Amino acid sequence: MVIQILKKPTAADVDNSGTISVKEAVLLGVALSLDAFGAGFGASMLGYSVVWFALIVSIMCVTFLVIGKKRWIQTVECALL
Repeated sequence: MVIQILKKPTAADVDNSGTISVKEAVLLGVALSLDAFGAGFGASMLGYSVVWFALIVSIMCVTFLVIGKKRWIQTVECALL
């Protein structure tokens, strides 16, 4: 199941309701965590600095969360108009 979610994230919506329940969110979180673990493991095998890698990943996560939140707010505001 986790591999299917990594290949196709919409597979996390198990009941095809169009929304993600708590169980589905946990499943998606596990899949994304395993993906991040694999990326970190690969980076360490290539000799990248753990500190720099963690810092860059953290900055990117925060950046994309902020961008996603702003886009979601814009989408909701447009839908309400």
